[in-house]
Amino acid sequence: MNKLNPESIEQLFSIIPNHPALSLMQFTDQIDDIAIALKEFSKKNDYELLLNISNNENLEKAKILEETPICKVKSIKWQQRRYASMGTLFYNVFVTTLVPNEHKEAFLENVLHHIKTAGHILFFLPKGNRDLLDTWWEMLEEKSLVSISTLDISEKYEILIGKKMHGWDSSFK
Repeated sequence: MNKLNPESIEQLFSIIPNHPALSLMQFTDQIDDIAIALKEFSKKNDYELLLNISNNENLEKAKILEETPICKVKSIKWQQRRYASMGTLFYNVFVTTLVPNEHKEAFLENVLHHIKTAGHILFFLPKGNRDLLDTWWEMLEEKSLVSISTLDISEKYEILIGKKMHGWDSSFK
């Protein structure tokens, strides 16, 4: 992932409410500037952060960010049913890696179970890839996420945001 400038990261984090004991989650394939900024933000605000690393080759490098109880780093596989313990709900989920096409639907279905009501999912998508943006946008709409929009705060990325609202979709179990 290419770097975002500090002002862009600050603007991005402004959507995170200032509530006590907040939990955040990121899906990444390596340590990136968002992971580092999320850890510092979590440490400053006494939040919890779960970094899900999709590339096992980068897991050991990512472990340098681990700091109990602020930041936990773990390896994930796209096809697993749960990405966190069952009782943990996250306010914001940052996806800074590309989810393989064959796992997109299952990933979205599974990750939405981990997001609190009024929580956000944010996808960092390569700018100019309209097909990828449209695919994720349609999937968010199908799952009845609301306030779907993009943030234009980066030269390299289109940041797609969707908000989960309780009771808006009868297909959630």
